[in-house]
Amino acid sequence: MLDTYTRLQRRQVDKRAAYLKNFVKILPPAKALRFAQVETRLDLVYQLQLAAAVPLTPLAAENSVPASVPSEAITAEAERAIEAFKSADTGLTTLFNNSVGFVVFPSIGKGGLIFGGEHGKGLVYQSASPVGEATLTEINVGPQVGGGTFYEVIFFETAESLANFKEGHFEMSAKVAAIAAAEGAALDAKYREGVIVFTLPRSGLMAQAAIGSQKFSYKPLQ
Repeated sequence: MLDTYTRLQRRQVDKRAAYLKNFVKILPPAKALRFAQVETRLDLVYQLQLAAAVPLTPLAAENSVPASVPSEAITAEAERAIEAFKSADTGLTTLFNNSVGFVVFPSIGKGGLIFGGEHGKGLVYQSASPVGEATLTEINVGPQVGGGTFYEVIFFETAESLANFKEGHFEMSAKVAAIAAAEGAALDAKYREGVIVFTLPRSGLMAQAAIGSQKFSYKPLQ
């Protein structure tokens, strides 16, 4: 059932990316951007209605997710998260390709389906290549509508800020606010305290996340 769910989610993302590219060919850029924003909002309304109507799948003790997730699984989920971000905002492609480094978390939020609980596991990239695993050891997520989980990506402005993260000295500043990924959002994004943070709902409907006080640990890939 989980495979079917993820396959349908990927198919939806792929179709959306395809038709948005076609709209850009026939519509002025401003109208194409407006359409993408309206479509995103309508989709969020639909997800909220669906989340209210469909109960969560009960979790049996024997089906609980192991605390330790293999690196291969994290890599696959991280790549899916990256593609989801790029589909939500094509401008993020530049940040993914050109940033000094970034860390992407495929599932964060209370009751997370993939990694469970209130912690999240992610993958750290340097020069667009994975170099280590990251664990979100403490989160203080703001209000969420519908109890949904979300993707999170943190882009580092300098090699120093990335090194600070890898050395375990990084803690999310209260001054940093997450940017909801949507077409055009990356154009005006500015680094604060050495990072830019984007979030994207993975399931359900989520208000903008308050990400202050997040703490992380880092483990280099073997």
